[in-house]
Amino acid sequence: MEPDGEEYRAPRAPRPLYWPAMQFFRPMILLLAAACTGRQGPPPPPSEFLVAAGDSTFWITTGTQGISVRGAPIALAHLEGRLYELYVTDDDRSYFDAVMVGQRLYRRDLITGDSAAVLEDTTVSRLATAYAAAHPAERRLEPHEEASDDPEVYATADLEIIAVHGPYLSFEHHADIGLPDGSEIHSIRRGVVDLRTKAPSAVEDLFGKAEGARAIAEARRTFADGIDSLLASSEQDAQDVGRVIRDLRFDPSSFSISRRGNNPAVIFLVPGEGDWALDLAFPMSPIRIAPPEWWAAIRRSLPTSADSALDETWDRSGGRAGIVARHDTVEQIVTLVLRDSANREWKAAHVPPPVEWILWLDDPALDSASRRGLKRAFDDAALYSDDTRIVERRDDRAVTLVTPVHLTRPRRQ
Repeated sequence: MEPDGEEYRAPRAPRPLYWPAMQFFRPMILLLAAACTGRQGPPPPPSEFLVAAGDSTFWITTGTQGISVRGAPIALAHLEGRLYELYVTDDDRSYFDAVMVGQRLYRRDLITGDSAAVLEDTTVSRLATAYAAAHPAERRLEPHEEASDDPEVYATADLEIIAVHGPYLSFEHHADIGLPDGSEIHSIRRGVVDLRTKAPSAVEDLFGKAEGARAIAEARRTFADGIDSLLASSEQDAQDVGRVIRDLRFDPSSFSISRRGNNPAVIFLVPGEGDWALDLAFPMSPIRIAPPEWWAAIRRSLPTSADSALDETWDRSGGRAGIVARHDTVEQIVTLVLRDSANREWKAAHVPPPVEWILWLDDPALDSASRRGLKRAFDDAALYSDDTRIVERRDDRAVTLVTPVHLTRPRRQ
């Protein structure tokens, strides 16, 4: 995978956008239900913020008019004071007898509309180049043309957004390849890319040599100990799994950034290859790591509560209302509650877990250009899928309701 620095002006018409749900929430149906504050009680304090939760972003505004919530299946990043939309598009290089579809990940400046490729799958592009050289008489298909139902070769790749922490995006890459001799190749791995420079980042680059080396060593030990435990088990099934996993190779470059409370953690994914790649590749337990200097810049978007708290809190200074995220582990839903300095509470919304970050738009206040760009991004997102419907209902103390949004990703088979 190599970055592509090409710049272009993004069209205003609806574009393909696919933000696949995180590994354990796929496919995800987003359920957003905002609660009325009630006509008898006081109105909620004024606030405005964005919430990244599950595989969507929620725009919440509170005040004397009540609580309004708007959700969209989009990913946003906040870089150096500017908002960017992150999206993935297909890169179709198919021939009639060779289905080859890779993906590219872009960032789009919400103010200018300019987009730049941040990450590109090169597995499919290399195979497409080799196929074209070996079959010079064949012509690439146009977008409206269909490939064979039984192609000689197929190669598809997916890029999935795992999380965004400041300038660093964690992603997961899947590849599925079928060759003319009937053999198949499947692989899965993770990585981190710098949204500013489009450069891949290693653990040591992000957290320093000492902390990076410690995290890698701990992950290696955990992986080896896990295999030994399986092989030593009295259960035959466990021994069989241990023998298969023993053939996997720990790769320190296959990882994603996570958080525990407001501190960073690293999750290594042992890459999988072969027929059992998707079944056997697994994310390891998070490894806590000392916060680097760049982490301080994103702390305001992270909870102020301890990482062991089931209910995460985002407290604010100056008497401003904060947020409590209450996790229901049975229903797999998070209730966002607005809390003022007198500990009065107003239910704001139900969102899917996990809540990754909260970005305050009222401190400092969002500028008019960014507000227009953010509104346009939410408006455009309503057209990304036929399943997306936005219904508004306003009165004094009323709320904006968003009906369930189902995120789909069409793929050629």
